[in-house]
Amino acid sequence: MADASRNILLECTDFNGRNVNLTRSVAIHIGERHPEMVPFLRAVCAVLAAPDLVYLRPRVSSHLFYKLGILTGKLSNTYMVVVVRYNEVGGGEVRTAYPTTSPAN
Repeated sequence: MADASRNILLECTDFNGRNVNLTRSVAIHIGERHPEMVPFLRAVCAVLAAPDLVYLRPRVSSHLFYKLGILTGKLSNTYMVVVVRYNEVGGGEVRTAYPTTSPAN
């Protein structure tokens, strides 16, 4: 069995002090679904550490972290959204990341 830690691309701490990982497989998913986000993957930790807004989506057990000012170029006026699912012991895993012009309600 492969060592799970080798699959971790980024290890972050969210604004509540919880550990959150971005895995290589999720980074590949983001690159396939949202290729415009690839240059900003290293900014995931900044979004989690100091989000402008955080929404809970209980139906899918995910938190959506929103941050303005991270994205540049054509995306400069958009939020970077990082979706995290936390486990029962408090650690989290990034599920996806994408740009949006308005936060979800």
